[in-house]
Amino acid sequence: MRKLFPMLLFTLLLALLMAVPALAADFTYDDFSATLTVPDSYTMLTTSNLADHEDLLAKQGLTAETAQADWAARGVRFQAWNAAGDMCIELSAVQDDFAMQYWDVNEVTSDERATYRLGHTSDKNGYYRNLGYDYTSAQWKNGKNYARFLVLEYTRSHNGVSYAGYGRKSIRNGYSIYLECQVYGRSPKKADNNALQAILDTLKFNEIFPRPSSAVQRVTFDEVPPTETNSGKFTVSGTGTSGQYVILCLMRLSGGEPINYETQIPKNGKFSFTIQLPQEGVWLMTYTITDAGKEVLQEDKFSLTTYKKTLLIVNLDADLPEAIVGDTLTISGTTMRQTQVQCIIDGRYQKTITTNNSGKFSFKIDTSAEGTYDIVLTFQKKGYTTRRITSTATRALTEADKQEDIRAQADKPAYSTLTRLLDGYEGRYMVYTLFIDRVDQVGDEWYTFAAMRKTNSGGLRDEVVVRTTTQPTWQPADQVRMYLQCTGGYEIQGDATTKLPCFDYLFTD
Repeated sequence: MRKLFPMLLFTLLLALLMAVPALAADFTYDDFSATLTVPDSYTMLTTSNLADHEDLLAKQGLTAETAQADWAARGVRFQAWNAAGDMCIELSAVQDDFAMQYWDVNEVTSDERATYRLGHTSDKNGYYRNLGYDYTSAQWKNGKNYARFLVLEYTRSHNGVSYAGYGRKSIRNGYSIYLECQVYGRSPKKADNNALQAILDTLKFNEIFPRPSSAVQRVTFDEVPPTETNSGKFTVSGTGTSGQYVILCLMRLSGGEPINYETQIPKNGKFSFTIQLPQEGVWLMTYTITDAGKEVLQEDKFSLTTYKKTLLIVNLDADLPEAIVGDTLTISGTTMRQTQVQCIIDGRYQKTITTNNSGKFSFKIDTSAEGTYDIVLTFQKKGYTTRRITSTATRALTEADKQEDIRAQADKPAYSTLTRLLDGYEGRYMVYTLFIDRVDQVGDEWYTFAAMRKTNSGGLRDEVVVRTTTQPTWQPADQVRMYLQCTGGYEIQGDATTKLPCFDYLFTD
């Protein structure tokens, strides 16, 4: 036996070690040669399990199907949700135009890094606004393992959902890498930012890729033609590689000779054109980027520009949604100063404001009720053509929304109060922790007899009846917290008729 004891002890220790759960999950990404670790306290969403987490996706205005397309477009690798379901940390990495232009922000000049950083907060061309982001802070920070990352703070309106949070963003190995903290239904806290930083601190680049010869630095535009103008004057500007040529071609859709502009990018990499449209109409501008030998590197077109002197300019912060997610919808944007802006929603909401010198407007609408919302925005200013923007949006409550509403309404009267005022409580939502006594099947229904109290001797007091349309999973002696709807009384015939409070079962926490 003495000879076997060390082996037995080793086996027991090994079994104990194997029983200890993993404290974190490691992720490795070969495409941009990096690893990072996420604590196991988070609920992890990946492309393979989105269908299992429709409740979390609904907070973002997404379904499993739409999330698959959204993640593929943005290069999302995972989402890590906290236990409360109100904070999510998302990692994305994608080879976009910024990644091709900068390749590695640690290897470009300080001026180029400044241009990239300021592009988030100034957002002259509306790139981030079109994605729903409003970055309020962007600063570079160096890290031990991951070099430079932008430290960001932002608010966002997207898919009919508004939220705020923190971000860490960089470009390395030809990828735009974004670790983002999204906070829903409350204000971001320092603890959220710390949780984001804790995950970033585990990030390590295993290999640094040199810029390939095929990754020619692309021109990026900081200012682009507006979609609407009443002055006809605007600026087109951007950054690129010294020596490249930027060629613009401006054409009026109704006809006429094209107007060409051309410049060679100077040593500081910045270029700018001042454009004055010669007459009203709808205009198209194209651009072509060439190297010093006039070989074409890039070419594309901008969105159409409408020029009308009496045009009242309106820019919404986000498109009006077709599907509303959440109990509030915020409609905001900018227009001209001293403009009267009216928002009407089919009799449910009506408000009129006059913009100040900033031209900003905002309306916060209660959308807690299911149904269709017909939205009408009207803009009026003396000397300009009145504008109306209309849209129809639908609010459909998810199962999670309905349960949250029931939780908010659920009452818990004492048993004596419940029995005394039973008729008045009929139809009301309630929540109780019940001790299960027995379950009886009557036809296609099951009646659970339970009690609100259990005595020290094991007896049950304050009995109630819970009706379900499917066979319940609980067993006698179980203790179950239930959300219920009061249906009145359940009569038990005997020497004397007994009337117990009766409920329809809704769901269990």
